[in-house]
Amino acid sequence: IHERLVGSEMCIRDRSLGRALAQVGWDHQAAIPIDNAMDQLPPGWIKSLNLSLKHKNKNKNIFQKFLLFKSGIFDLKKYFKTELFKKKNSEQVFFIESFSIWQFIVFCIAAINIPKGEASFWILFRYGPSILLRHVWLYKGFIKVLRLRFGSNLKLVTDSELIALSLKQLIGFDFIIFPIPPVSYTHL
Repeated sequence: IHERLVGSEMCIRDRSLGRALAQVGWDHQAAIPIDNAMDQLPPGWIKSLNLSLKHKNKNKNIFQKFLLFKSGIFDLKKYFKTELFKKKNSEQVFFIESFSIWQFIVFCIAAINIPKGEASFWILFRYGPSILLRHVWLYKGFIKVLRLRFGSNLKLVTDSELIALSLKQLIGFDFIIFPIPPVSYTHL
């Protein structure tokens, strides 16, 4: 589930993630915002998320922002249910990366509605603690709620040992190191 990346940058990072997951035998699909500007999506990608709670909405009033927030939760809940229904007998891992605090909250609220044991949730933190500092109490609180709800089915991951150590010190949770192989720009 991607939000911030666009165009070729998203393709490059997603392909490297797809390659890493393929090495362990997992099928990889990506859900991206419906307003993403990409015309030709890679195989397994779908435009299905209304998570545009970022910079372009700074001038919206509080009611408009609430409606966007509510719509984001509704769309993500619908996406979770659709994906769970499609592959009922296989283990589902929902993996979120590149998110703002508001997108993270939308993700958490939508995920809480999934029955226990139906899916695993992996949250990839690719950036160090400086990104989280302003809202660290919200991240801590929502991670605690997800931990209570999903237990060991919630995985906090990063691709850097240094970031894992820094984030553990900041928010108090262990992180799994999930190396994502680099991608050569010339082979895309």
